[in-house]
Amino acid sequence: RRSSARVARTPGRSGALDAPAVEGEPSAGHEQHHHARGERAARRAIHGPLHPLGHLDATRAGYPSCSVEDWRSYDSVAERYERVTAPRLSEPARDLVEATGVAPGLRVLDVGTGTGVAAGAAAARLGGQGLVVGVDVSLPMLRFARARPGVLVAAARAFDLPFRDGTFDVVLASFVISHFPRPETGLFDMLRVLRSGGRLGVTNRGPGEDDLRRTWRELVEAAVGSELARSAVHQAVPWEERFADRPTLEEALERSGLRRVRSELRRYRFRYTIEEFVEERAASATGRFVREMLGEAAFAGFLERARAAYRERFADPLTDLREVVLAVGTKP
Repeated sequence: RRSSARVARTPGRSGALDAPAVEGEPSAGHEQHHHARGERAARRAIHGPLHPLGHLDATRAGYPSCSVEDWRSYDSVAERYERVTAPRLSEPARDLVEATGVAPGLRVLDVGTGTGVAAGAAAARLGGQGLVVGVDVSLPMLRFARARPGVLVAAARAFDLPFRDGTFDVVLASFVISHFPRPETGLFDMLRVLRSGGRLGVTNRGPGEDDLRRTWRELVEAAVGSELARSAVHQAVPWEERFADRPTLEEALERSGLRRVRSELRRYRFRYTIEEFVEERAASATGRFVREMLGEAAFAGFLERARAAYRERFADPLTDLREVVLAVGTKP
């Protein structure tokens, strides 16, 4: 029988595999087989013959291709992101997992998992009883996510998730829906794979701009111009500012079909050395854009100027007080 490497949704009994099935493989007969088969499919999505985006069209829903040459991709900063940014996301991720009621025995999907921070927090909560799958478009980011205990991964886009309807008990979207050009499109498919009565939880940056980020914005605008800098932010995270407003985020979730939507603003305190903070900013959307515009040599000089500016204005280490909007809703 001919086998295909295309990731596909395959029909099957209710509650079947929570990871992409691969055409040409036999259907699973019990839960242990489901888990092993899902791991093989996820591994193939990273290391096999598939394109990093599987069978998905890189231009669907107006979303730009995230090839390694595209500054919007996280591919080139995955190691830096895992080393500097991911540790600061651990506490918000644990809060998101708790707010969505992740418990042993449940099936959890983390959309836009990145290096797997929220997926790892969910796996820790499951304690080996249940299933966690993280999906992302960036293979370098997924390789870090795949190393987290209890986490399966697959390369996929939020707009066309390769899972059957109603597969998951909980869907997480940690700092990701603001990246969607049309959030309703991603939310539609996330709700599709969520079972009735299941919960979807999201986090987004909170409102306002503190002195640390204002300094970075001024440095970026001085390097590439304010108009280009604003355009870059809009291209990379078009909904970040709007979803920082709790009523706007709640309305978007309710319009997607969720009910009993609730949100809250949480505050976190992070500590960075100036070197770490500049590294984190270098991995951000504006940092990646400046690198693309200036080239490697000039970007290195830009980072040196950034370090000097922070040393002049702030004590080292830095205290970063960050607000995060956390929202949860239930699928009817």
